[in-house]
Amino acid sequence: MPQLEVLRVQHCRAAWDDEDAQGVRVALPHLRLVAFRDTTPRRFALLCAHVDAPPTVRRHLFWRLWTVAGWERWEQLLETMHGFVPRESAPGADDGGLQVVRVAGGPARGSFCAWTRSAVAPATSTSQDDALFQVDVDWKESPAEPSGVLGRASPFFHLAGLCGHLRTTHVDGLLIDPDVDGHVDCADATATYWASLASVLPSVRAVWLHKGAPSVLRAVTPGSLLPNLQKLFIVRTTIRSPIEVSEGLLWNFRSRLGPRESPEPGVRDAMGVMGEDLFAFVRNRDGIEVILVGCDVDAGFLDMLRKHAQVDVGEEWVYV
Repeated sequence: MPQLEVLRVQHCRAAWDDEDAQGVRVALPHLRLVAFRDTTPRRFALLCAHVDAPPTVRRHLFWRLWTVAGWERWEQLLETMHGFVPRESAPGADDGGLQVVRVAGGPARGSFCAWTRSAVAPATSTSQDDALFQVDVDWKESPAEPSGVLGRASPFFHLAGLCGHLRTTHVDGLLIDPDVDGHVDCADATATYWASLASVLPSVRAVWLHKGAPSVLRAVTPGSLLPNLQKLFIVRTTIRSPIEVSEGLLWNFRSRLGPRESPEPGVRDAMGVMGEDLFAFVRNRDGIEVILVGCDVDAGFLDMLRKHAQVDVGEEWVYV
């Protein structure tokens, strides 16, 4: 056991009691990774708390849930896990704590992942495998409505509360990908919950928005949300302008829908209409930089965007 380098535990059903581990310490001087997949963080926290490992060990929790009413029952365990989160690598480095959050999917199925820097480099949008600490919560076939039986609902509707327990106020990057296994879950009804999530991530400076979920952009358009945002990455999205800039924002679909009608948000989303939401976003964000990565964008609309923001077109191999 002293030579152990990788410890992976999956679907453990053993009864672990705190009393059984009192006073027990296990020295694993060569340990590089602890990866724990479970339906509770309890055994992960208990194991890590009683293992003496090098400061470079990676501790990764993969937590499967279906519904939750809140996070209070795990409050003490989540507090224990703060001891596993690395501090700054050097005074003033500003790389301590959780640095990146990724949300994939939506209420029915999806995941939430937060991670820190690695032992040798700052956190990036793709560095979760090397992170010193990572917590990944996933759910599947969860109720799609926010008010479930006995107050229990999909973890998606409680992500803001989870962030509060995980202390995500210093998170620098936010990735949102509504596509899970080919299923896109970006219903406009979830906009309120995207906004609540953004409200507990005040330090975010860069957002990666995959598939261009319009409800997410609409939710974070107010400047009071993500006040430190500097860069918005739109990834693999078709962007077309459904608007004309003349006496405000006018739909050019009126010839089809009638002079006083405009498409409902769900219809706009189904049509792949991304332009209106992106245009409204940049108009409300002075100095924002927009990077379109692997996007199909109308040249005329691109010129219009560049009147209000710095807009670059990037290659996927560079940014993703």
